[in-house]
Amino acid sequence: MGTPEVRDIGSPLNREEIPVNEAAEFDVLADSSPAPPLPNSLRVVSITRQSTVGRCAVTSNQRQVVYVPRRTEGAGNQRCSYTICDRRDVCQDASVWIEVTETPVSLDGGLPVMTMDVLTDFLRNLP
Repeated sequence: MGTPEVRDIGSPLNREEIPVNEAAEFDVLADSSPAPPLPNSLRVVSITRQSTVGRCAVTSNQRQVVYVPRRTEGAGNQRCSYTICDRRDVCQDASVWIEVTETPVSLDGGLPVMTMDVLTDFLRNLP
């Protein structure tokens, strides 16, 4: 029996850019793999390290992590860490590395625009 293979989103030197007044949703399971025996589904179970200038939360479908920067705090580097578990409750941690920018950035790198439904889901699941 192994552990799930999970991947960070971005890195300390190559962060995901998010404009200061926008939220973003990250599909953190996209590049993750469950451990055998298969089928063995994965889910995001918790945020283990919260951002200092914003807020991360797990979406209700347990597949994404949502990041919402705090407007008053401005730009800067951020990181949220989370735990991914398989159906046997074997878990692994990973992080999303974020750079909050003062000016809008191009979203053609695959970073989705936050919809009102996702933002409402995020706010509903805040502790």
